[in-house]
Amino acid sequence: MKSSHTKSDYSQIPLEGGKGEVLRRLHQISALVDRPSPGRRRKDRSGRSGWTRLLDAAFSAVRRHAPWLHRAGSILSAALIYLYARLTVWTARLRSDGSCRPTQIPKSSVLAVWHGCAPSLLVSILRRRPRTPIALLVSTDPRGDFLALLCRWLGFRVVRGDSRRHPLQALAELACTIEQGGSALITADGWGPARIAKRGALMLASAADAPLVPVGADCSPAFAQHRKWDASRNPLPFSRVSVVFGKARRWPFFSHADELEGARQWLSAAIEESAQHATRDLR
Repeated sequence: MKSSHTKSDYSQIPLEGGKGEVLRRLHQISALVDRPSPGRRRKDRSGRSGWTRLLDAAFSAVRRHAPWLHRAGSILSAALIYLYARLTVWTARLRSDGSCRPTQIPKSSVLAVWHGCAPSLLVSILRRRPRTPIALLVSTDPRGDFLALLCRWLGFRVVRGDSRRHPLQALAELACTIEQGGSALITADGWGPARIAKRGALMLASAADAPLVPVGADCSPAFAQHRKWDASRNPLPFSRVSVVFGKARRWPFFSHADELEGARQWLSAAIEESAQHATRDLR
């Protein structure tokens, strides 16, 4: 039985000839990132603990050797969380602030949020469904399989990929949604470390010529996973949910590594400012 965990919902949609151009731009920007600085070594800055990596290895083994069991587990997990998500969305009380509202998410844009804030943001989007279609980037790891299924059931478009596997192809597929008038949602800190922006959202916004919107979100009361790498906060039924949209910004095509690094630092600060604003609004 062949697994389809690396296949995106939109991998076959052409971008009116522009997908190849977006990929070309992404490769050019990626070359800036991949080019090592003199006298500088790369470090493993993964935010995942050894225990988390051990779980990932175990799930990978199940997916590889017992795909039917992995599929059944993914469906069951997605179904249970779907019911919980619907209850939470139905009872949530939403507060929004900033440059727009959840119902007014700009078309053809890139939304960047911290991984730990994403559950609150998704609840706000589901509570006040925007007219703009939203595409999510979901990891290709085994745990991402049930999450991708859940997101499809909740009405989101799903693209599979992350910073470790198929990153440029995944970003190019998100550009399909942007070209069609939708928006792409990316967790800017990816696989960690938490609350430090990576370059994926900036690369996509620059290559697709799309505005980049930093977003912060929080909830109270929350199921807080303090020991998880992202310290995520998940809304409980009847939670208050706050979401803050920062000011959108367009970035020209990056031609130098320093420009990209400066933009990355701006994005980290902008998302953190929106996240703290969202937390203050709940007090």
